[in-house]
Amino acid sequence: MAHISMPQNKKFGMHSLRHTYATSLMERHVPIEEIAQLMGHVDPTTTAIYLKSSLNLLKECTLNIDNL
Repeated sequence: MAHISMPQNKKFGMHSLRHTYATSLMERHVPIEEIAQLMGHVDPTTTAIYLKSSLNLLKECTLNIDNL
């Protein structure tokens, strides 16, 4: 009814929103226990499902091979 077009190859909805929210908090170095509480999870391991990947945080883990 709103005539909003959604790309066919993109995911959207509540799961995508929650994943983006959790990843955004993680990239701000919010502890996983706080993220779990904000998302309404009792167990932080449930929250880990939303924190599968963050390219920005992965970049922080790179090694400088010149110093090896």
